[in-house]
Amino acid sequence: MLPVLRIGGWSAPTYAVVYALAVLVAGSLAWRQLGRLGADAPRWRAGLPFVVLALLLGLFLPAWVESHVRGWLTGQPPQPATIRVYYALGSALLAVLIYVRLRRLDPLAGLDTLLPVFALAYSLGRLGCLAAGCCGGRETDSFLHLHLPDEQGAWADRYPTQPMSGAWQLLLFLWLARPRAWPAWLNVRGARTAAYLLLFCAERFTLEFLRADYQPLVGPFSLPHLWMLALAGVGVGLGLAAAWNSGRRGGPPHHARLAHPPHPPACGGQRQAPHPPLDRCA
Repeated sequence: MLPVLRIGGWSAPTYAVVYALAVLVAGSLAWRQLGRLGADAPRWRAGLPFVVLALLLGLFLPAWVESHVRGWLTGQPPQPATIRVYYALGSALLAVLIYVRLRRLDPLAGLDTLLPVFALAYSLGRLGCLAAGCCGGRETDSFLHLHLPDEQGAWADRYPTQPMSGAWQLLLFLWLARPRAWPAWLNVRGARTAAYLLLFCAERFTLEFLRADYQPLVGPFSLPHLWMLALAGVGVGLGLAAAWNSGRRGGPPHHARLAHPPHPPACGGQRQAPHPPLDRCA
C-alpha cells in the first residue's frame, strides 16, 4: 500500500517510521500515567527509558536470531527478519522485572499502568504493518475480506489481520487505561496485567490461523501459537495471584489507595483514622 516513505532524497520503511512514532506517543503517555503511582512515580519514570530500550531491542533482535536459527536447521538461507511484537512484549516484561528487583518496587503496580499504554503503541504500529503489507492475512473469499496488498505489492481479497489486531488493541487500551476500570475486580493490583496478557494472547493466537505467514510447527500450531500458550500461562498465574492477594488483604483497590490522602480533622477537632498504608509487597 505504502511500503516506503519518500521525502526528497530521503526514504524509510513505513512500518519502521510508524512504530517509532507509536513508541514516542506511548512513551509520553506512559510518563504521564506513571504519575498515578504516588511516591514511587519518580523511580518508575527513571526506569522508563530502560524499558523502552528493551522493547525496541525485542522488536528486532529475537526475530533476527530466530531467522538465522531456522535457516541453520533447514539449510535454507536466512529470511529477512521482521518485527515480532510478542518478543518485544516479552523483552519489556523482562526489563521491568530486572528493574523492580534492583529498585525494590512493586512490579504489578507498574505493569498495571504500562501494559494498557503498550496496547496503544501496538494499535498504532499496526497502521505501519498495513501500509507495508506485512503481517497480513491469507487470501479468502470470506465476507470478512478486504482488498489489500502483501509485502510484494500483490493486491487480493485477504483477511484484514492488521486492522483487526489494531482495533482489538485500541479497545484494550480504552478499557484498561482508565483510572477506575469496569468491572471492579480490574482495580485489584495485578488484575489489569493478567487481563491484558490473556487477551493479547487470545488475539494473536486466533489471528495466527488467518495470517499469510502461518506455518504449522506442532500439529496445527505454529511457533507464535506456542509462545502465546506460554505467555497465557503467565497471565493465568498472575490472575490467580491477584485474586488471592485481593481475598487475603482486603481493603480498597490499589489505585484507590494511591489516590486518597488521609482524612482531614473532623468537626470536633479529632483526627479520623487514615487509610491503611500502601502495601508494596510483590
